[in-house]
Amino acid sequence: MELLLEAGGIVDVNGSCPDGRRPVHMVLSAQSRPNTHACLIYLLEHGAQIDVSTEEGLTPLHLAAAEGLTDCTKTLVRNGADIHAQDKRGHTPLDLARIWGHRLTARFLKDAIWQKDKQQEIRKNKQLHDLMQFQCCSVLDLPRLGRSVKPDASPWTEVAMHLAEELKPGHY
Repeated sequence: MELLLEAGGIVDVNGSCPDGRRPVHMVLSAQSRPNTHACLIYLLEHGAQIDVSTEEGLTPLHLAAAEGLTDCTKTLVRNGADIHAQDKRGHTPLDLARIWGHRLTARFLKDAIWQKDKQQEIRKNKQLHDLMQFQCCSVLDLPRLGRSVKPDASPWTEVAMHLAEELKPGHY
């Protein structure tokens, strides 16, 4: 493979056969051991698409999980493979690892899914927190902030501004 790729473009790293399988799919089989992981890394370094799917909707991550190739699974996930991808039957890579009894691969995928989902939840909560910080302020802060807080303020902003002026210390 290395010779073909380095021979000057004889092989397209993302070229496919009639059933949609590409080199990145073909190296992820039991027949390509013990060089599977090295070949996968080589293909990724030379521009192989990480989430490309076959006619059946199988991504490289699906194939690595189904074969129990934990090292390849880790490499794909760390390089941004979609861990939630579903094939045409609705199976995720985690489903295939479980179906074929690859416990170590399944455990890794389960942890990776948890971490990714947790990161998304934290990001979402931070965005909500930032939004709430921007939109919520004390009535006493309104005169100091002026209209800069809410440029499209409603008529109620005027009422709040007036109340804030009235509630200033020594003003009642």
